Amino acid sequence: MLASDSDQNHGTEVNENWGRELLELFSLGAGNYTEVDVLEASRAFTGWSFETKIPRLPYGRFPWKFEYRPEDHDDGEKTFLGHKGNFNGEHIIDIIVEQPACARFICRHLYNFFVADEPQVPAWSLEPPRDPVAIDLLARTFRENKCETLLYGPGPAQSAVGGRLAYRPGVDQQRLADGAHQLRRRAGR
Repeated sequence: MLASDSDQNHGTEVNENWGRELLELFSLGAGNYTEVDVLEASRAFTGWSFETKIPRLPYGRFPWKFEYRPEDHDDGEKTFLGHKGNFNGEHIIDIIVEQPACARFICRHLYNFFVADEPQVPAWSLEPPRDPVAIDLLARTFRENKCETLLYGPGPAQSAVGGRLAYRPGVDQQRLADGAHQLRRRAGR
């Protein structure tokens, strides 16, 4: 958030950098939102900032800390991805993860990182996945398990890359194991 100037996103002066990066680079990908969605997401994140940092010298580095400033938040009604309400940043995240495009975008990143190379992210709106069946399988599992699909951590099933799938209560571990097996077969492992 700091690199996206979110500390300069105020209720009276909206900065769209964080809203755009959240939608394009971290959750949905280009072509899956409108310019109005960018503005409304940015409005919802107004008031999200950082505490004033203690100067670095002479004592070394001090960590940044998140700070919510309610007096700087835009409390007006917003329309975002077809939803209407008095949204804040957490509501925006909830709406984003409900979108099928979010599951596909995140799962394509996971596939790219763990299984096989994909085209560069900026080309994703133009180039389909190299293995659309695998991406569909991952995205479906991701959504069916309420975004709880992970490809790392302790767990009972081997993942597509020889790691472990994380155990989460309520996650269908057998479905994850079957999906990982299918991905390993498709990747030739």
